[in-house]
Amino acid sequence: MAALLLACAAAGGCPHPPDAHAPDPPTPAAVDASLRAAQTYLDGNEGPKAKAILARLLDRTPNDARAHELMARVLTGEAVALDAVDADAAHRARRDAYAHYDRAATLDPHPAGLHQNAAILASMLREHGDAARHYEAAARLDPTNPQPPLYAAQTYLQLGDTAAARDAIARVLVIDPDEPLAHATLAMVALGEERFDAALEHVREARGLAPADVRFRTQEAKILRRRGEPHAALQLLVGLPPAARAERGVCLEIAAAHAAAGNHALAAAAWINRCERLGPGPEAALAAVEASRCWLTHGDRANAVRWQRRARLLAPELPEVAALEERLGE
Repeated sequence: MAALLLACAAAGGCPHPPDAHAPDPPTPAAVDASLRAAQTYLDGNEGPKAKAILARLLDRTPNDARAHELMARVLTGEAVALDAVDADAAHRARRDAYAHYDRAATLDPHPAGLHQNAAILASMLREHGDAARHYEAAARLDPTNPQPPLYAAQTYLQLGDTAAARDAIARVLVIDPDEPLAHATLAMVALGEERFDAALEHVREARGLAPADVRFRTQEAKILRRRGEPHAALQLLVGLPPAARAERGVCLEIAAAHAAAGNHALAAAAWINRCERLGPGPEAALAAVEASRCWLTHGDRANAVRWQRRARLLAPELPEVAALEERLGE
């Protein structure tokens, strides 16, 4: 309790008589007390109280890297809590969290973890240039860790810089030649260049290193489909359990392969499986929209309308649902 009271005083949270000049900066001991108090509240899932202490502290000590880093953690937790109720507010919280991580990394550029956390948030915000900058900083500071250059490579692909992506993956493979995601990333590069044989070689290397990972199986299926072999792609995926086939990436590839093979009814069935395995909400509605579109392409308007109505029941507010209703004239 004493620490919390000291934090209140240090952060300027208690009433005091008007002063003709700005208060002196808090002492190092008072700053430490405020940080401990904020951490205590954060650990106790009392983010708003931690946020209030840190906001007051940063108002008086704007160049304390520890306060910026802790505020970033508070705001990241706030964003996670907002995800299900207010996507715009969650986005704003993540943007503010990134700004604090970025500031902390500027003030104290040596901890690799600060750069890693900043990069993760920048990627979520689709600020790929900032993400690459922080991943590269983390890679320089922690040269034996393959994760920063691996994520940097994937970020470079988002930026369309395949040369930088290859360079980053080469660094990953020096650190860990058996990192499956590195081989899978090389497969992505080769696929983007339509070098299908090379893409298959890389993704099969990834599958050999992590045979239980469905992502690499799905990636191989995508390469086969893009090479004009939809039936071979389907052989990799249709034998998976229904729950695995309902995962978005797997479902998307199954539906695309069926469509490439000219069977839009089976493409619709893939989306229906996903819709029925999801709880009510936007993701299930989007699956219903895709099922309806497949039925429409198949020429079955009755089933297209049926799944459009299911989508409307699940999430009438989605623009995809409204666009489908307009297309069907419902």
